[in-house]
Amino acid sequence: MRLRSSIYSFIVSLCIYVTVASCSMSAKNSSTSDTNINATASAEPELQLPDIPKNLTVPQERAAYLLLHYWDNMNWTDSSLINNDYFMEQNMSTYFDLFNHVSTNDIAPAVDKMIELASVNPDAIEKICSISDLYLYDTQSPVMNEKYYRIIVESLLNSKKTSDYRSIILQATLNDLSKNAVGYPASSFNVTTRDDKKTNLSQLLNKSGRTILFFYDPDCEDCALAESLMQSNATINSAIAEGSLKIVAICPFTVENNIWSQHATTLPKTWTVGYSPNGQVDEEGIYVFRAYPTIYLIDSNGVVLSKDITYDTLKELI
Repeated sequence: MRLRSSIYSFIVSLCIYVTVASCSMSAKNSSTSDTNINATASAEPELQLPDIPKNLTVPQERAAYLLLHYWDNMNWTDSSLINNDYFMEQNMSTYFDLFNHVSTNDIAPAVDKMIELASVNPDAIEKICSISDLYLYDTQSPVMNEKYYRIIVESLLNSKKTSDYRSIILQATLNDLSKNAVGYPASSFNVTTRDDKKTNLSQLLNKSGRTILFFYDPDCEDCALAESLMQSNATINSAIAEGSLKIVAICPFTVENNIWSQHATTLPKTWTVGYSPNGQVDEEGIYVFRAYPTIYLIDSNGVVLSKDITYDTLKELI
């Protein structure tokens, strides 16, 4: 995944936070220390950003205007632009970053407008889909954001220009996004614990604090790393001891009992460890697993606070 260049970051910051009559994607304003970056950027096509009205001086209002009119000067019929991955990723990532500077209510109209403009070219719609998926829905993306991604998916589904084939894929994605979404109750399921107790997730959740729901694969190296990091995290261990935090580690699919049981003995006794009988969670699609481990943070009422988070994100939330 390409990172936005300093030029793009500089331009967006300038357009939002400084009262200017106009701004454009020109390398002329960069300092001499950016010579190498400018040389690279000048060889690439540039999207001219819209002029922001002088009467808009509030940063959020300026950002909202820029977001709504971001693509006004884009020629969506130009295949050379659509097929230029550098150009499209740079501009799409900058566009996504603007989402963080506006009201949530400002995002959907801006996305609808982008989709409407891009609909003149089926290839442009496909490019929007692929880059949105890469940046906002890929679990390895540092800017993954299901809320933003859902807005784009819903806009594409509402567009009459989205192909039937793409709509089928998007509808399936929307169904996945709706499962155990942030702000909604976490779905319960049957669990057999390592001491052979038959129970369910609702009964296992921490009623006096938060729960880390940790879905893992006994043979997964990334899972083993996350397990090790959580075991050695002093803040997590202290919260567990105080009763304000609980870890429920679940193997969600069918696995040989001897493999699971051997691995279960390696996990701390302070954790609740279990598996989903007959792989119910995975087989019935109760939860969506796009990578392992899959980590949720759930509140005392059983409501999802965060989902599909990494260990690094988790430790910031605890």
